[in-house]
Amino acid sequence: MKKVKLSTLINIILAVSLLAVVGFGWFYLKKQSPIDKVASVLDVTSTVPNPKYLYTIYGPDSKRLNHPYNLVVVNDRIYITDTDNGRVIITDYNGKFIKEFGKSGSQGKLEDPIGITAVDNEIYVVDPALKKIVVYDLNGNFKRYFKSDYATSPVNIAYHDGKFYVLDTGAKTTVHIVSPEGKVLKQIGKRGGNPGEFYYPLSIKVDDQGQIWIADSNNNRIQVIDENGKSIKVLLGKEENGTGGYAIPRGLAFDKKGYMYTCETLSNMVAITDEKGIVVKRFSYAEDKTVAGEPDSLELPNSVFIDDNLRLYVVEYGNSRVVVYDLK
Repeated sequence: MKKVKLSTLINIILAVSLLAVVGFGWFYLKKQSPIDKVASVLDVTSTVPNPKYLYTIYGPDSKRLNHPYNLVVVNDRIYITDTDNGRVIITDYNGKFIKEFGKSGSQGKLEDPIGITAVDNEIYVVDPALKKIVVYDLNGNFKRYFKSDYATSPVNIAYHDGKFYVLDTGAKTTVHIVSPEGKVLKQIGKRGGNPGEFYYPLSIKVDDQGQIWIADSNNNRIQVIDENGKSIKVLLGKEENGTGGYAIPRGLAFDKKGYMYTCETLSNMVAITDEKGIVVKRFSYAEDKTVAGEPDSLELPNSVFIDDNLRLYVVEYGNSRVVVYDLK
């Protein structure tokens, strides 16, 4: 019998899981949709301007992006985890392809890169298929593996004040708080639906106060917890009038005014939430063009990133692209 590669098996499982989520999404949106109809812009309030479309990143002509997951911007370079191509690509600040890394080598070769962050001019890439966190320099040269044998299925990573926060969606479904040397300082959270518990979270962010924000995707909420795992608050994606709700939230980013941006994968929108936890706007428009006579729109947006120049990056799993907007 022909032996099936682990990476192939994982891709099959992910593909089946995605189909199940999309199939479930139709029923979910019919029964519990945060909006009656997915529109290009849902103007809940006029106080937040619409993000202005700038450009789109598709990857190099020779090999386009294939289901990208996350990105980070460092020194006006954009680093994108191109998951199904098993690599990270680097572009310039205008989206022009520079190079790729993680495709080859006896060390540092990637299979299914998902999470990514940058710390002290190093790029940390989380690969759940390898169960590893791989560290590269800013040119994509392999440096080392960040100790991660405590995680069964690491998917994302954040950094704050000398500590790493590794999000693990495996059997533990937990957050590992880790020293720069890889020593586990604390483990918080578990699988479930109660406060301080998670169900298939994919995104993590730590704010300036040390509060841990988690896109608790399959619980359809954003959770904020402290370093002891105690729940601080839970955001459900409600609008001012009490209607609505997040539909599989993924990705977390904050602008300079304190607004939080998160993707809603099932409703194909990006939600903008104020400091009170109220959704003040949702939008789904993408490029300035039409597709089959309809305005181009997002499809399965998966993560968001806001850089120091207030550019918003929306990573689209469905259309295998990164859409870039101006928030100024």
